[in-house]
Amino acid sequence: MNMHHLLSATAIVAVCATPAVAGEEIIYEEVPSWVVAPDLDAAMEKDETLVLIDRQVRMEDGVVHDYFDVAIKMENPQVVTQLGTPQLQWQPDKGDLRVHRIQIIRDGEVIDVLADGTKLEVIRRERQLESRLIDGMLTGTMAVPGLRVGDVLRMSHSTTKRDQALDGEMQVLQGILPEPMEMGYGRIRVSWPEDEPMRYNATRDFALAEPVIEDGYKVLSVEFPIPELDEMPDDAPRRYRMPPLLQVGTYDSWRELSAQMATHFTTEGTIDPEGEIAAKIAEIEAKTDKQLERAALALQIVQDDVAYHLNGLDGGNYLPQSPEDTWELRYGDCKAKSLLLLAMLREMGIESEAVLVHSSSGDWVPDMLPMPGNFDHMIVHAVIDGEDYWLDGTNAGVRLATIGEVPPFFNALPLRPEGAELMPMTQRWPSVPDRTAVVEIDHSAGFDYPAMFSIDVTLEGTMATRLRDPAEESDREKVLDFASNFARNLVGTNFVKDATVTFDEDSGQARLEAEGVTYSWWEFERGRAKLTPYVSSNDFGFSPDRARREWRDIPYQSGGPVRWREDLRIELPQGDVAYDLRGVEVREEEIAGTRISRSATLDGASLRVQSDKAEIPVEIPASAFAENRRAASRLGSGDYVVRVSEGAKRYWEYSAEEAERLMAPMEAALDAYVDTDPDEASRHIRRAEMRVFTYDYAAAAEDYTRAIELEPSATLYNQRAQAYANAGEWDLALDDALYAYELQGDVATALNLAAIQAEMGDVDTALALLEEFELGGDERATLAQVRAEYEGEAGRPEAGWAMLEDVLLERPGDSELLNSQCWHMGTWKYRLDEAEAVCTEAVQASQYGANVLDSRAMVYYRNGDYDKAMRDIDAALRSEPSLAASRYLKGLILIEQGKTAEGRREIAYAERISPRIVRQYERYGISSAK
Repeated sequence: MNMHHLLSATAIVAVCATPAVAGEEIIYEEVPSWVVAPDLDAAMEKDETLVLIDRQVRMEDGVVHDYFDVAIKMENPQVVTQLGTPQLQWQPDKGDLRVHRIQIIRDGEVIDVLADGTKLEVIRRERQLESRLIDGMLTGTMAVPGLRVGDVLRMSHSTTKRDQALDGEMQVLQGILPEPMEMGYGRIRVSWPEDEPMRYNATRDFALAEPVIEDGYKVLSVEFPIPELDEMPDDAPRRYRMPPLLQVGTYDSWRELSAQMATHFTTEGTIDPEGEIAAKIAEIEAKTDKQLERAALALQIVQDDVAYHLNGLDGGNYLPQSPEDTWELRYGDCKAKSLLLLAMLREMGIESEAVLVHSSSGDWVPDMLPMPGNFDHMIVHAVIDGEDYWLDGTNAGVRLATIGEVPPFFNALPLRPEGAELMPMTQRWPSVPDRTAVVEIDHSAGFDYPAMFSIDVTLEGTMATRLRDPAEESDREKVLDFASNFARNLVGTNFVKDATVTFDEDSGQARLEAEGVTYSWWEFERGRAKLTPYVSSNDFGFSPDRARREWRDIPYQSGGPVRWREDLRIELPQGDVAYDLRGVEVREEEIAGTRISRSATLDGASLRVQSDKAEIPVEIPASAFAENRRAASRLGSGDYVVRVSEGAKRYWEYSAEEAERLMAPMEAALDAYVDTDPDEASRHIRRAEMRVFTYDYAAAAEDYTRAIELEPSATLYNQRAQAYANAGEWDLALDDALYAYELQGDVATALNLAAIQAEMGDVDTALALLEEFELGGDERATLAQVRAEYEGEAGRPEAGWAMLEDVLLERPGDSELLNSQCWHMGTWKYRLDEAEAVCTEAVQASQYGANVLDSRAMVYYRNGDYDKAMRDIDAALRSEPSLAASRYLKGLILIEQGKTAEGRREIAYAERISPRIVRQYERYGISSAK
């Protein structure tokens, strides 16, 4: 267990007071008489790392005395390093730290670390300054002398606390630790005078035993760990997923808590009539007489002109600093910002009040006892023209357009002099989109080619503030990288050649404009093209997991609030293409906390999709699941998609000249992308990968060369070797493959090297290289298939066949091995009279896989049965039109049949897909040179 887990295990929110004088010096004294000692020997017998964690709390006369007794076994040097310098913390403005024992238990002997007068060093160290928090904590620390592996370190200390804000009220919160957490012994024990009214409960339906009376005190006790909690679905409301919590407190009601806390948030007389805040209010009132506009302007001032900074000193965890102090300091926490905003709103006659909320678990609050520790945040509730507005001074970027959004806090406790009950924060649909995106995609070049894109995105409210820093960034490369990452959700994988980011302080709007290249949006299913637009309303689903019977009544929690709007315009590939737009228009359909509107039009080759999707955090009861599932299924089945019934021209159907012309805009964008940072290897690699579309393998090799200069690796040498081979530079390809193998020496680099050696006619060297590897499993099968190929090329097809037979004994019926046998028989004309049966078995085992059909076609070709060969080839190409081997063989058969022009065209296609296909088939003794 690390220190973080230990501190979490003992975490508490407590209010306390003490008759002793609070101070900054540690008090050393015996264990308090009211503490009941645990059985340490029994705890140690369990031999757990966490031997003991015992917390005992005495609540009396408005004082919370908090005693901790922790023992941890130093199981290894890491634990000694991590926990051998313990740190004890306390807030001196609220109470004292008392240290009772620091002991080392070694082989049954107890060593008193404090016996010789050793003391902890007191330091003030603000642990959360980077988060703009000053909590006022002091820390007592000590490097425990002589601690070693195998020791048990035991520390006992207590704190007393009185919070200046609570007027003697008390509260204790403690997580109830469940299995599988392991410990020798664990306990929380809370006591108070039997005649003092006290409320207590435990969440998550944990059954508490009734308090017992001991020496005039009621005692409530829970031992740890309790049985493991039932697992909860991830999409359940937060209260279902929180750990059980023990609460003990003196507050009688939410009204009592509200009224008490309200005394600290009065605004009368807090603004100097001659001061700067009053001047700001006067400026606002001069600009507009509309209360909502005034509220928005006041909120902007509090959000933007006052930095967030928590000051926990002198009761600052609950007590706010004054508005004038906040304005003078130009910083404050949620309480200070809320009080400043509240004072400004009330000065302008706007009905408003401070409210307490929990920022992450607000739906849990109604299940809790009333106490301040249930809340971790404060905002302002205003009522304007009969509408509720929830104004968070610690937020940023909120303006008039977005002021109506309701944060996902679920419940609020208004602070009123007369007291108040919890108030639900009723959600409303966002009135404006948080993100509005106009996206243009130019896919006119072709179905396989990348596409030029441009985006123009406007962000509102809090979402807009994420662009504040990028808008001020002067490093162009960083701006382009930011734009590319941002664009990923709109256009997919991309690179950006130009971008601008702006942020307008007055409107709170941010704008991102970018241009670049995205990869093809088209997918192919059995050779048919399909495009699915990137819009937020597509691919909507509602499928809460409630398969477990015990989950069936648990509600679903939706997300938000957020709203996206997209206007997507795509220019589709030109030519004699038949497009079919499918999908269902939706007008403000609400499903499971989501509201969707969308429409689409297809005008020739121009597609436009408009989509608006909003989400708000609401609970969907289990009784409504079936209805929402059906609605989501209907919506999902109506997603927009464009299909091509005929006329989809693939990249290999374009000549080099045509491809160069079509790719020219993308090439220019690639060049600009690389030029932005020519010293970044990944940019050269991306451009090299794009060269496949223009068949410019020499240029690809140049890019790999630059990438290797910047970040050399075996992978890059292998990639350049392939580029050289495709460009016909075989000696250079061999050099790179050899060097990659020297660098990495694994089977992958060996196979790459062997392939190039074999293609250069040095088959024996390739075989000798691969014989060095003794592999198992999938790698053994792969190696056998490759070696069989080379044995056939070396004129020893029977040796290759024996290798395949050998691995088939280990993996009978393996479709890949059966396919290798079929291919072996066809390419090397080995046992051709038996080949059709072997190939048919392979075809059936692969469920008519395209590559296996291609292998059987080779056998039919060798046997002169061109009709059967063509049937298999056509079936293979219907499934995988880019299968170069099938196109090449089809071209050969067409030429044999006298259809020379058609055959040459298919061979040209094959060479564009695989530049080395002709060389490959010549090794089989098959040539197209007729």
